[in-house]
Amino acid sequence: MTPRLLRRAQVLELLQVGSSTLARWIEKGIIPPPVAGTARWDRLAIERALDRAAGVEEPSAPTLAERAARWERSRCA
Repeated sequence: MTPRLLRRAQVLELLQVGSSTLARWIEKGIIPPPVAGTARWDRLAIERALDRAAGVEEPSAPTLAERAARWERSRCA
């Protein structure tokens, strides 16, 4: 099983690109940078970003923020 948080080498292997391409894709917003305060990338965030870039993301798929808000509302109900 692939872990959720990936080191740089794992991201390069997952994407099958070199370091300069990874840096360029992050700069262009194609994939997200590492999780704030860490040197690790969220695999699911990378996969969703690639889906968006390729135009294959489901338009009705809720974002993490939307799911979190829904969960908070359900807790308070």
